[in-house]
Amino acid sequence: MSTKLRNTLRYLTLALLFLCVLFVMLPSAMAQENTWSEPINLSGTFNNSWFPDISVDNLGQIHVTWCETIGVSGAGHIEQVFYRTWDGFRWTASIDIIPSSPDIIRHAISADYIGRLHLLFGGSVTSLGHLTELHTSWPVKGEISAGALSEPVAISQRSSYMGDIAIDKENTIHVVFDQLVGTETEIGGDVVVTESSDIFYTRSTDGGDTWTSLVNLLPSPTTGSSRSQIEIDPKGTLHVTWDEGWDRLTGRGNARDSYYVFSVDNGETWSAPLSIYYPNTGTAQLTAGGDGAGGVILVWRTIRASQILYQWSNDSGQSWAEPRVIPDLFARPWVTDYDLYDMATDSSGRIHLLLVAQTSTDIEGFPSLYHLSWDGENWSEPAIIYGGWGYPEYPRLEVNEGNHLHAVWFIRDSLTAATTNYEVWYADVKVDAPYIESIPIPTPTLDVEESIAPTETAIPSVMPDSQPTRTPVSYEVEDVIIAENDMIILLIKGLSPAVLFLLGAVIVIQIKKR
Repeated sequence: MSTKLRNTLRYLTLALLFLCVLFVMLPSAMAQENTWSEPINLSGTFNNSWFPDISVDNLGQIHVTWCETIGVSGAGHIEQVFYRTWDGFRWTASIDIIPSSPDIIRHAISADYIGRLHLLFGGSVTSLGHLTELHTSWPVKGEISAGALSEPVAISQRSSYMGDIAIDKENTIHVVFDQLVGTETEIGGDVVVTESSDIFYTRSTDGGDTWTSLVNLLPSPTTGSSRSQIEIDPKGTLHVTWDEGWDRLTGRGNARDSYYVFSVDNGETWSAPLSIYYPNTGTAQLTAGGDGAGGVILVWRTIRASQILYQWSNDSGQSWAEPRVIPDLFARPWVTDYDLYDMATDSSGRIHLLLVAQTSTDIEGFPSLYHLSWDGENWSEPAIIYGGWGYPEYPRLEVNEGNHLHAVWFIRDSLTAATTNYEVWYADVKVDAPYIESIPIPTPTLDVEESIAPTETAIPSVMPDSQPTRTPVSYEVEDVIIAENDMIILLIKGLSPAVLFLLGAVIVIQIKKR
């Protein structure tokens, strides 16, 4: 073999080895632990986007929904729910998926383990003419279309503003929400009915077709209830929190205290409600997280001070350590009634917290969105997910594959102006926890009798006045959002066949010359 051929082969071999090394190293570089990705604006040119939620299915697809407030000339405004998904390669265009409503449509989304997405949503989209809590679902595979969503089924019996949804590994759908309750009181011989909200629980084991009887988690005829959240820890324990005092449905009351309950038997029975009012009344934004091994943590704030507080139990909520203050962070000024904190647990048992906060009570600028985690003894150093223009609010957190955290939130440019701009944002991070492969979505199979026999169609409790129009919205924002590292990988993948072809061609040519 000639010297020239040997040198050529040497250089090509080195290039090929370099390419292989890049393939091995780049995924690790992309998944730098505890470094959040650059936040991206999912709502794009829309400027009235708020109250988002997020879920990740077994295929790794990311699903984000948010409420869009659309002004109508001379007719106030209408509310819609917009939806986007990351299919592994790009963010799809935004579409509206729920019939429009004159009242804001608060909602929550969750993916089950057999290939469907479930949406809990409110608003006035039914013939009842008042705020109603409803459920619908659609397959995670394929593009969403007008016929993909199941007919909405009413869950609430009276007016409801917002709720939360969680699905366990047995595909039971668990839901909590606020609902008006009428209380009769005799005054001067007359019976007067007063109304306030309580928090109710229900579940479905058949994909949302039927639901169990509603359970009032704490009847409270003299105060309203709001901001309910439900979490399922790795052991399957249900954790529910809410705030008591302020009632969004009636508009009455002020923050008083917060409550926590849990269930270890799939929602059949519930613990006695634990009242949180430390260091004084006026607590709000209570959220809960569990490590699946008996550890439970509660986090809240007060409306009268800047402290962010937490309380830990290492025996599944049977007893609690003294409340403590989360160090180095301070609660934002109490201006908005709608913000919340959110928690989720990774595969190592660490509980992750998202919250909007400040590093000082003297800061005059915008607060930031922070992430920190609890390992059973200590909090990690706070990491900024979003800091800059605008007031971040209402963060929602999802964990998939054991170590991949996904966050959505919205920002607004003013807390007090009558007219302001709202945008929905997203970021993600991989943390130092074991990777867990997702449970594969089963392929449905039908036997001969099932494939021939007619099927009954479930009749929903409430039908919408008209079918929703689910056409893609005209959109100027770039639909494809690709990270810089993704571009590098795509480039390498694109060049690798050429390198291999060139190497083979040179070898063949040199052999023929000989």
